[in-house]
Amino acid sequence: MTNCPTCGQALSEERGGVRLTPLKARIFDVIKRAGPDGIESDDLFAMIFAERNVVRATLRAHIWQINDILSDTGLRIESANKCFRLITNDNWKKMWEKPFDHPEFT
Repeated sequence: MTNCPTCGQALSEERGGVRLTPLKARIFDVIKRAGPDGIESDDLFAMIFAERNVVRATLRAHIWQINDILSDTGLRIESANKCFRLITNDNWKKMWEKPFDHPEFT
């Protein structure tokens, strides 16, 4: 984590081509490191919020916000079977290559 030399505030970090807060970058890193099998939500919650008194919905809110920020990158955090994993989704690119080739427009 890098801090501002003037005020000491934590600076945002880049992950997946976008800027994330230090907490969101940490969540992203832990999920990415977990690989294709992902990480169980209980383990992720314990790793990220072990020292804090927060509710589980906080983790989901951060992941939703990360996915919102990542929406144009083709990366997304997916939740399945109580696990989180990072996936690549190139379908969004194909959707915009030829938007008017849809049968409705021909």
